[in-house]
Amino acid sequence: FRREARTLAKLSSEHAARIIDVGSESDGSFYLVREYLEGTDLARYLKVNGALALSDAVLLILQAAEAVAETHSHGIIVREIQPSTLFLTQRPGGAPLVKLIDFGTAKLMNAAAAPGAGGELTATAMFGLSPYSSPEMIRKAKSADGRADVWSLGAILYELLTGRAPFIGEAAMLMLQITREDPTPPSHLAPHLPAEIDQVIAWALAKDVDARFKNIYAFAHALRPFAPPEGQLLVDRIGQIPEQAKRRPKPSSLPPPAAPPARAA
Repeated sequence: FRREARTLAKLSSEHAARIIDVGSESDGSFYLVREYLEGTDLARYLKVNGALALSDAVLLILQAAEAVAETHSHGIIVREIQPSTLFLTQRPGGAPLVKLIDFGTAKLMNAAAAPGAGGELTATAMFGLSPYSSPEMIRKAKSADGRADVWSLGAILYELLTGRAPFIGEAAMLMLQITREDPTPPSHLAPHLPAEIDQVIAWALAKDVDARFKNIYAFAHALRPFAPPEGQLLVDRIGQIPEQAKRRPKPSSLPPPAAPPARAA
């Protein structure tokens, strides 16, 4: 928990909810303090307002994608992004601003990011089945990589455009649909959508991970033709994140974290 929190606190994207503090109480229980936000999550927003226009939906997904791409650059996959974990607030001028607020199922992807983790799931890796769970998460969660987050973002984009999740049903039906069936193309549910967005979402939701976009930037780049001007800039920023990560000091060169202050009994 502490390792993940310290790593996530390094995220600089304005689209990741800031982690302000992490520690433990005298009884040993952990706490984590995030920035306070006003607004609503995308799940509630969709229930009230329904589907979004194409450019608006793409912009929100690209905002979330920047936070996810930076998370990946720190060796972490989120594993299960849902509309309820994307919070919609506003900039001072009223422009929409999405923030990723919940890393509760995050998994450190390599030993350098989590010495001693041994590749095993951390205590925060509990997750439940949802329409945003990738096939590999259902079949064998430990094999999941960043492409699981591409799937989740693709499923959320589908819902933002059509007003419904790509897969619907109880647990058994949901597992069957996610692992074996293709969703109805978005343009069949929302005829105003161009057929080209059907193909982008189909690649994001490919059941074979090797047929899916290989990373968040590839997904973002495919969305560029549908993005407003701010979205174009986001695509460029997402593309720069891997290079910025190469210039980041390696974990072994960082000073060890300070010991927590002693607490009175």
